[in-house]
Amino acid sequence: IISLIMIALMLVNLPYAPRIWYDEGSHLHVPKTLIQDGIYADKSAEGYRFYGPTIGIGPTIMLPIAASFKMFGIGVAQGRVVIVLYGIVALLLFFLLAKKSYGSFIAVLTLTLLASSRTLSQEGFIEYSRQVLGEVPGLTFLCAGLLTWKTMLNRTNLREIGLALPCLTGLCFGLAMLTKNQFTLILVPAFG
Repeated sequence: IISLIMIALMLVNLPYAPRIWYDEGSHLHVPKTLIQDGIYADKSAEGYRFYGPTIGIGPTIMLPIAASFKMFGIGVAQGRVVIVLYGIVALLLFFLLAKKSYGSFIAVLTLTLLASSRTLSQEGFIEYSRQVLGEVPGLTFLCAGLLTWKTMLNRTNLREIGLALPCLTGLCFGLAMLTKNQFTLILVPAFG
């Protein structure tokens, strides 16, 4: 029930709330330019810029949004729906990670806390799942990496682990850092 409420809150009035702002608009320029001109860059009056929004969030966000633009047209809702999908996957991964680690009660409690995560001055998970920003997609890949890592650590035999789980874990952590480069500030010291 909590997940369905959160998904409904992520989708209601999606194109208009929250109002689009500078960062989100600049992130949408890159997929728009990719669709219109075939160039992975931000287009301005000065020409193509290969910095700024192109390094603020990665191709794990820009390319799915470009695909959405290609299929459904260019618009705020078409870009935001990609982030909503990342949010739904993040909910599922959060739940599975908490359930695998601590059981069903804690998993439900985790979703409840995630749904209510906000402060007076900062937005929470639901609001971030409605904007073209890198936090929720990065968190999705981070949770996927933690889930595969947890699965790997629960296996006792090296033959049981094989190469697929370590490679998938590394890939997920790498995608988290590629998606939102600030995740590098968390993951690299954590592994060190």
